[in-house]
Amino acid sequence: MIPDAIEGLLVPFMAFGVLLILLITTIASPQRQPWRAIVAGLSAALAVIFLAWRFDGVLMAAAADDASAFIYVGSAIDALALFDFLVFILLISRFRDRRPAARAHAQALATTDPALLPHVDVWIATYNEEWAILEKTLIAAQALDWPADRLHIHVLDDGRREWLAARCAEFGVAHVTRPDNVGRKAGNHNNALRLTEAPFILSLDADFIVFPQAIRHLIGFFAEADVAIVQSPQVFYNPEPFRNNLLLHRFLPDDLDLFYKIMQPGRDAWNATFYCGTSAMLRRSALVDVGGFATQGDIEDQITSMKLWQRGWRTIFVGEQLSIGLAPESLAALHDQRNRWCRGSLQIMFTRHSPLGAGYTMVQRLLFSQSYWVLGSLVPLYYAVLPGLVWLFGARLFSHATSGEVIAMPILLMVGIWTALTWLSERSWIPIVSPAFQLFMAVELLPTALASLIKPFGKPLFKILPVTAKGQDATRTAIDWLTFLVLLAIILGTIAAIALAAFGPRGEMVDANEMLTALGWTILDLVTCAIALLTCFELPYRRTEERFAIVEPVTLEANGHALSGQTANLSLGGALIRLDGAAGFAAGQALTVRIGELPTLPAEIIRALPGNQIAIAFAPLGDRDRAALIRRVFLGPEPKPDPVNVRGLSIMGGVARRLARGDF
Repeated sequence: MIPDAIEGLLVPFMAFGVLLILLITTIASPQRQPWRAIVAGLSAALAVIFLAWRFDGVLMAAAADDASAFIYVGSAIDALALFDFLVFILLISRFRDRRPAARAHAQALATTDPALLPHVDVWIATYNEEWAILEKTLIAAQALDWPADRLHIHVLDDGRREWLAARCAEFGVAHVTRPDNVGRKAGNHNNALRLTEAPFILSLDADFIVFPQAIRHLIGFFAEADVAIVQSPQVFYNPEPFRNNLLLHRFLPDDLDLFYKIMQPGRDAWNATFYCGTSAMLRRSALVDVGGFATQGDIEDQITSMKLWQRGWRTIFVGEQLSIGLAPESLAALHDQRNRWCRGSLQIMFTRHSPLGAGYTMVQRLLFSQSYWVLGSLVPLYYAVLPGLVWLFGARLFSHATSGEVIAMPILLMVGIWTALTWLSERSWIPIVSPAFQLFMAVELLPTALASLIKPFGKPLFKILPVTAKGQDATRTAIDWLTFLVLLAIILGTIAAIALAAFGPRGEMVDANEMLTALGWTILDLVTCAIALLTCFELPYRRTEERFAIVEPVTLEANGHALSGQTANLSLGGALIRLDGAAGFAAGQALTVRIGELPTLPAEIIRALPGNQIAIAFAPLGDRDRAALIRRVFLGPEPKPDPVNVRGLSIMGGVARRLARGDF
């Protein structure tokens, strides 16, 4: 038990820690050490002090013989949550930025004789993606800034589609197949490993559009002889369903931003980063040395990196965006993707490449522990139902604590950790909203995680698609009924428990301060649940093709009259054009348009807008014109996706607009 003299200082200690966090996060950059490590350490200290105070109350309750099973179970989950949080804080306490080195490598290569540059294979792994997706990836690969005689593009088609073989022949790239799908994507890659020869490989998924400078910014790191894989971030040009369904795509970063902007650079600083399956360069000799890609599980990427780490090879991370991809376009596709990642990650624990095996440092064992996939779904659901249980059973969470501690300790913990996480994540983690997304995902992830621990291999206990549906297969309007019903039950159950506590036979609380704390916590919990619940109602995507804020001069001709203007945005499907003067156009009118250096394209006016603006849709284009348009839209200098402006009021406004819109 905590001595009385120390217990009386806990609140001042917590308050001092929070003040330090607020001060440092106001004046310092999160990418600078030692400030990053100090803030991470302070947030970890807050969590440890709070849990020590909680457990001290449990011990006092046990000594007084008034502890319940509820308290013991809750304390055990609190301890697991603390472990998971401390591992996460350790991970993000450091940050390695290799972008300056990447640019330096690219500059050095610019003066190298092209005849001395190494050969590079480009692998585009595909299974069932439609041509509209593959076309962009293939055209971008052909635009890579690397000598043509040293660039070899291979489409690895595990769907064995004749039409794709014909298309590859038209584009002058290799079409690689195999007689079966053994080992899924890993088996597909191992087949390509046998059939191709270049010493370096640029690995791409079918829906990832690579930027021209990618090879030049990644290949220089292989000068370090033990580097096997150089991974770059996965960035997406369309909003994933969570942001789309809440109308927050302009105000909220993609949920994977936290992983690629913060966690992977942190992992790299701890020598524990891993291959993510696409947008990476690989050293062929390293893969051959370890017998190829790991085929034991549902995912090939992380386990292959772990296999390489065990043999002394390294995976490193370059936090520079060098490609852009397609995020899951429906809740069903999102769940399939994350359930597959969950099962595949937990399968690693049952192989010889597990973090319990040989060849890892202690930090690597912690960061490869896969605890997130179980605790990251168990803990949010537990804390979501906990307020209702407290009200229903009258259980006391803070046993043998003073009135001041009951109010101060939870508030100080929340303010300190929320401030630290927001700063350390560079606003990739947002209070309330990020926990709401984690809660939303937990409803399906927890059964998958538990089932994977029971039966890690063979046919899964819950259906999981082998690949993430994309394109037309993924876009549909629906309701995520399972998640909706679970979250609705939590919300209604909590409200009913409050009513029972207020008006039922147990209509009293032991301490008024504890009641206020429980009420505040309950309101916060209900808001989090409500945001997660709102996500269950799927909204259709506004356009079949994403538009980007691309400004180019425009000349257009209709009915023999020529007009000029400029684009406000541009996509593969059309554009919004601001004309220099009034035109009197009407919807349905045909025209031709010349945008920047693009060829003249046929189009049709979709609608005329105020301010001399018109929205146009392109007519069907031939391969050459469409390729030019793809290069301009996706490979131009503008940032993609459009930058988001993370502000609390904007996020609240977006949620309010979603509520007002309805579509339930």
